[in-house]
Amino acid sequence: MHKEGNDGNADQQKKDISLTMQQQVTHQPDVPKYEKPEFLEKIILNPHSKPMAMFILLIILFALISTLLAAYFACFGPPESEGLKIFDAIMEVCFITDIVRTFLTQYVDPRDPRKRIRDLVKIARNYAQNSFFFDFVACLAWPVHYALKDELEPETASMIYLLRLLRLGKILILMNLQVFTSNMRSWFRHKLIKTIENQKGSECPKTKDNTKIKTQILLIKGFQVFRLLLFILILSYFLGTLWYIMTKQTTNYDDEWTFYNAY
Repeated sequence: MHKEGNDGNADQQKKDISLTMQQQVTHQPDVPKYEKPEFLEKIILNPHSKPMAMFILLIILFALISTLLAAYFACFGPPESEGLKIFDAIMEVCFITDIVRTFLTQYVDPRDPRKRIRDLVKIARNYAQNSFFFDFVACLAWPVHYALKDELEPETASMIYLLRLLRLGKILILMNLQVFTSNMRSWFRHKLIKTIENQKGSECPKTKDNTKIKTQILLIKGFQVFRLLLFILILSYFLGTLWYIMTKQTTNYDDEWTFYNAY
């Protein structure tokens, strides 16, 4: 009897010890969640806001002008007029600002279009894996040229401007039919909502096309024609300037008749 009681107490103690160990393993102390500071949330930019959309459009136009001028400077040397120097400097400052802006701008998760990424680390990683290298190298052309212009020959120093051609990727946004169609439909949808709100309580003529379907089709066709013309002009310009640079670099005899010496 006494032995059986001891065995029962021992079994009970083992069960209690085992239960206590399981509770210690399964029960973990509550770790306080990391809360993002409010100022970090406030500095994240929305690319769809009006100021941001205007700045992005300005950067695209500057990218077009910058690449055209880069080919011109590579052919005929750096700008000499003060006005052109100031304008060129303003564009480069805007491109540097755009790099900083991109590090602070939210983006849409490609796997889930409804999810917007607002984490600074993820934003920086996404930008670094995409176009950061091209944007950074293109911005180096301006300071590197002024740093080496006294050490290199003028013709060689002018070739540094060709680094700006890496901005051609930004110009492709102007030729992206999908982006244009999406922005156009968004604008017409916003206009339709305003029309409906203004006409509440009043009858709307059934013959009036508030969706402007025909207008949208005409705009899409017009954009396709504009895109084709722009592509032809840009291609012709760059082929001409690159051919001029190649001829200039391979011509060593001033007295010999060549296309470069004659024209």
